[in-house]
Amino acid sequence: MHWPEVLENETQVRQFLGTINYHRVFMGPDYADVARPLVDLTRKDVSFECTELHTQAVRQLKQRLIDFTTLQVPDTTKPFELHTDASGCAIGALLEQDGKPVGFLSQVMNPTQKIYSIYDQELLASVMALDKRSHLLRVSKVTAYTDHQALTHLEQLQASKPLRGRTARWLDFLAEFPDLHITYVQGARNQVADALSRRPGLPNTCSHDTSSTPLMLAIGEASAVPRSRGRCSAQRLLLRLRCYLPPEQDL
Repeated sequence: MHWPEVLENETQVRQFLGTINYHRVFMGPDYADVARPLVDLTRKDVSFECTELHTQAVRQLKQRLIDFTTLQVPDTTKPFELHTDASGCAIGALLEQDGKPVGFLSQVMNPTQKIYSIYDQELLASVMALDKRSHLLRVSKVTAYTDHQALTHLEQLQASKPLRGRTARWLDFLAEFPDLHITYVQGARNQVADALSRRPGLPNTCSHDTSSTPLMLAIGEASAVPRSRGRCSAQRLLLRLRCYLPPEQDL
C-alpha cells in the first residue's frame, strides 16, 4: 500500500483513516488503540504535528491492511463489489467480495485523460478498474458503485443517439461484462476509492520517477533530435499525448 507514512495535514489524516476504517473489523481487537494517535490529530483542540508516534501508527495500520488483503482469494462463483472514483488527476478503485478487499487500484491519469470531462473521467475509472481484473469479472456478477449518478444511465445514453470515439469503445468494453450493474452511491459512502484517487503525492510520484530513470533520460535526450516522435514536458515523456511510466515497483 503506497501511502506516505508522514502525513502533512489533517485532510491527509482523515483520508487515511477513512480508508482504514472501512476495514477496521478485520484489523484486530486493538485497532482503536493503534489508531488513537492519528484520531487525536483530527481534534479541533489539538495543534497538528506529525511525530514518530503518528508515523509508527500509519506504518502499523498499513501493514495490517496489507497482511489482511494478501489472504484474500477471489471466488468467481460469488458476486463482487467494485468501488471507483476519479479526482481529476488520478483514479482509485477497490474490488471486494463478502465485504473483504480483493484488490486496490490507484493510478495517475495521463495528460489527455486529465482534460476529459468529469463524466468521462468517472467512466474511465470504471473501465480501468474492470480491465485490471477482467479475468475475474467477465464471468462473475459485479456491482460497480460510483458517486457520479449519470453513469447509471449508460444504457439510455447508448439507445438515445449514435456514439463515437472513446465513449463508444468504452461502452463496447462494458458490454463484455454481462452481469455488470452500475449503482450510484453517495460520495461519503465511497471513502476508499475516493481516498485512493486522492492519495497524497500521487501526481508528484509520477513526475519524479519518470524523470530520474536511465531509460527516461536516454529517451528524453533522443527526443531533442528532429523528427523524434516523442517529447518531454514538465519532466514527463509524452508520446501522442500519452504519458510514459517506467517499470518501477513504486508506481
